[in-house]
Amino acid sequence: MTLYDNVTLLLKHPVYNCLGHVNRRIRNHMTQAALNSIGASDIFLKYRKKKDLAGSSTQEQFLIEIAKWVCLKPKLFVFCNSASVYNSLSAQRFSQLLERLRSLGITILLISSSEENLQKFCTRIIELW
Repeated sequence: MTLYDNVTLLLKHPVYNCLGHVNRRIRNHMTQAALNSIGASDIFLKYRKKKDLAGSSTQEQFLIEIAKWVCLKPKLFVFCNSASVYNSLSAQRFSQLLERLRSLGITILLISSSEENLQKFCTRIIELW
């Protein structure tokens, strides 16, 4: 699956033209815009001409998944037990990703057992016992 197919996979109304063929120009633009909006334009440049995402790192796969959901214009992102996310992304890059998602008007719910990580990334913390 190409980068374009992967990022636009979840769309309810795929980007088809009036003849029923994929409108590649719109699909390509949506992919580039979604990746740019989360600060992952380097992934677009790296994989835009490749036929698949073979060899992509865990960090790149995670950012492609986020871009896939950004195409749907969600109101809420839930990161649950995201210790694996912190390991694949640097703390600084993850913090930048959260800021970019917030700037898109997306509310972020971060569920973690690590109080240190919560204090690093969150503006409000609710503890459940």
